[in-house]
Parts: sequence; C-alpha cells; structure tokens
Amino acid sequence: MTFKVWADSNGEVNTNRQWPKTEVAAIKASVAKWEAIAEHLKENPDEEVYNFEGGTCSLCTLFYKVPDDPDEIDEVPCLKCPVYKKTGKHECHDTPFWDFFDNQSIDSANAEVKFLKSLLPKGKV
Repeated sequence: MTFKVWADSNGEVNTNRQWPKTEVAAIKASVAKWEAIAEHLKENPDEEVYNFEGGTCSLCTLFYKVPDDPDEIDEVPCLKCPVYKKTGKHECHDTPFWDFFDNQSIDSANAEVKFLKSLLPKGKV
C-alpha cells in the first residue's frame, strides 16, 4: 500500500474509508498505514505527515469507546484495544507512536510498524 492511498492531495491521512471490523484486520490496517507513512518519509524526508492520529487509526476506530454514562467516565476508553492490553496504557502511551508524534522520523515510523506487528497472533503476520 502506498502513502497515496492513505493521503489526500494535501498530504493528510485519509479518514474516508471503510474501517475493519475485527481485531486482526484492524491491526493489519494499522500496520499498512504506518508502513505507508514510513515509505512516504523515505521518499520525502522533508515533508511532514498530517492527521496521523486516532481519527485515522483502525484500532482507535474499533476500540476507542467513550462511555455514554457520565458516571463511567473514569473507565479507560480503549480498554479492549490490543495496544492497551500490551502496554497497560491508554492512548498508545509507551509505544513508538509518541516518539513519531514528537519527531516524525522514519525510524520512529518503522518502530511503530514493528510494535504493531508484535500485536498480531502468531501466524497472522
């Protein structure tokens, strides 16, 4: 998958897509997105990537749920996400995502790919 599939003409990651419905499919879609971002940075090292956060994340779309009941607001909204299950942190803390957020390097994008692939069940890579 190339970055063009994920980006509009302004270089923003496209959110107008059909989202995966299963955990494995969502992980694979997230891997594809980050592979495309890494490829884009390899080819265009001086360009920034826009809109790469939760609104474009297959995992966030599937698992990030804010409770309707205000009494449940303390519940972690991404409790069932495989990233949360692995790190115990919400909103992808303790993952390479935040390093990418800070510096947008190809190394941090590739680290995010590696991290996301580690979430796939054996035999599903």
